[in-house]
Amino acid sequence: MLIAIEGIDGSGKGTQTKMLESRLANEGLEVAVFSFPRYSENFFGREVGNYLDGQFGGLEEVHPKFSALLYALDRFESRIQISKALEQGKYVICDRYIGSNIAHQCAKVPHNKSVELATWIKTVEETILQTKTPDKVIFLDIDVHQSALLVAKKDKREYTDKTHDIHEASSDHLQSALTNFRQLAKSDNWITIYCNKADGTMKSAEKISEEIYSYIHRENNPP
Repeated sequence: MLIAIEGIDGSGKGTQTKMLESRLANEGLEVAVFSFPRYSENFFGREVGNYLDGQFGGLEEVHPKFSALLYALDRFESRIQISKALEQGKYVICDRYIGSNIAHQCAKVPHNKSVELATWIKTVEETILQTKTPDKVIFLDIDVHQSALLVAKKDKREYTDKTHDIHEASSDHLQSALTNFRQLAKSDNWITIYCNKADGTMKSAEKISEEIYSYIHRENNPP
């Protein structure tokens, strides 16, 4: 099974990926994890890092089709590893996947152009590069204010010396990406996990992990 974990920056994708990996492994299941972008493993992963570091220009200066290609080609470089893991019967968990590419790149264009760009990105990823469609997508829904607080607490990243990359630095961009994610999450193979409590504070990582695990367990063990 191919599982993608999606969400805006600071939503806890990396943490939840590790927690799900651990729970599945404790059941005796084999798990393979791929965190995208693969900054240190792939040629195009490094180029994504350069883009996020602002080396190709600011957020509004880089054409979304160009940046979308960097992300898509990063996944293309890992396609054989992912396919082999799936053929071996492993659970493959991807921290960020095609949904992130669509949500973030479409956040850069006017609303009336977003459907056209989303279709273009899906064509590149799934048809031309033949990136595998995930069986399940888990969307971590978090508000932009909480996202900013959590991004500020991140450790130093390998791809930038800045406290915020060009996506994280723009609250408008993150809000638009969040809107796009919520639209994508209406698809049949997506499930939304709400990370905020009713009072706006964050649920614990353990509570979110339990909701994710319960969903995966239920899907694999229908009544």
